[in-house]
Amino acid sequence: MESQPRRTNIFWKLFLVSISGLVLLVAMARITYLVEERKSRQWEADQEIRTTWGGEQSLAAPILRIPHVFQQVSGGGGTLHRRERLHLLPERLDIVAELEPQVRSRGLFDTVVYTARLRIEGEFHIAELGRQQIDPAALDWSDAELLLGVGNLRGLAGSPRVRWQGGDLPLEAVDGEPALAQWLGARLPTPLTAGAEVPFEIVLDLKGSRSLRLLPLGRETQIELGSTWPNPSFQGGFLPASSTVDDGGFNATWSIPHFARGFPQVLQGSFTTDQIHAMEQAATGVDLLLAVDFYQLVSRCTKYSILFIGLTFGLYMLFEVLSRLRIHPVQYLMVGFALCLFFLLLLALAEHIGFDLAYLLAAGATVALITSYSAVVLHTRRRATLLGSALGGLYGVLYVLVQLQTYSLLVGSFGLFAVLAGAMYITRGIDWYHLESAPSPDPGEGSLHATV
Repeated sequence: MESQPRRTNIFWKLFLVSISGLVLLVAMARITYLVEERKSRQWEADQEIRTTWGGEQSLAAPILRIPHVFQQVSGGGGTLHRRERLHLLPERLDIVAELEPQVRSRGLFDTVVYTARLRIEGEFHIAELGRQQIDPAALDWSDAELLLGVGNLRGLAGSPRVRWQGGDLPLEAVDGEPALAQWLGARLPTPLTAGAEVPFEIVLDLKGSRSLRLLPLGRETQIELGSTWPNPSFQGGFLPASSTVDDGGFNATWSIPHFARGFPQVLQGSFTTDQIHAMEQAATGVDLLLAVDFYQLVSRCTKYSILFIGLTFGLYMLFEVLSRLRIHPVQYLMVGFALCLFFLLLLALAEHIGFDLAYLLAAGATVALITSYSAVVLHTRRRATLLGSALGGLYGVLYVLVQLQTYSLLVGSFGLFAVLAGAMYITRGIDWYHLESAPSPDPGEGSLHATV
């Protein structure tokens, strides 16, 4: 016959263990907040370095800007002369960039910066203006300019060298389209004829951090990027036509036709919002990633804390039920705090020795602590060893999960299914309504009782 006090004790124990779990979740919330705070401090250090060195850079080069004067009939029947600026883009544009990376530090925090050595070659076809039915006589070549757009002019290392019709053009800051870049400009030394094909060459060094974006302004744009940095992430409107990445660095090439970029070869007047948006979307380049962003990995680990606490408490409960042990809720709480401290140890160690070694030390210390404590709580070393082995396996699975990206959900789902299946198999012979009076489960039925 069922023992009512025993049954009441079981449900009262479940209630107290659940309360202990809630207390531990509050502690984990504080640890998660600490991880986010450290990530915020890393971002602040990153901003300091980028302010002094140069931020994420972009390059829009070159553009030929020509004043255009034309007649317009007014509402009263008179004729008005209107002046606007035409922007002619290159017929051919070849960009070669070599990025020299460095790692700069502020305290414990690192940021990758670079110096990009760029060579830009190509040519303008003035005949493109005629194809747009623009009267050559209406062009004011005396005020024409060659424009060079840079995301942040503070990142220029020295003065860019611009070769134009056999000579060098001096650059100075000018007004341009601020939504795209900060602009340098140079007056053209001589007018250009309607059928002229004018080659150019621009050489500059540009300092920046993390990312570089290049605008494919040519009718045909060829881009080649290379660096000794081994962890690139190719971003922007177009992926490379070919790329190689290894421990020695990367090389990537793009071939971008004008019909894929989303804006015309000649832009009249100020750029429209749609044209600016199309240029921003077409910008192509690379991000230089740090090898391991351990704050992100630690943050991903903390998301699995509830599983660690729940599964460990579940094992303790099985030992208590199947082996007729009495484990106090305070002892559950002690083990739970040890599990929480794993994440704090992981964060503190990872800032100094890297994620992998920090994970090994924090997990090893936690498993050793809980195993030695459980040897007394569970009354035998055999039970404690079984618990420690299970906990070590959980840490191994967690390490695999946080390293995976594409398959983390799949692996995690199958892992949880296996854990649930194992728990159901072990407890399938238990009569939960008659725990006090039921006979010991038969070892042949797969009960945990035979091993504990």
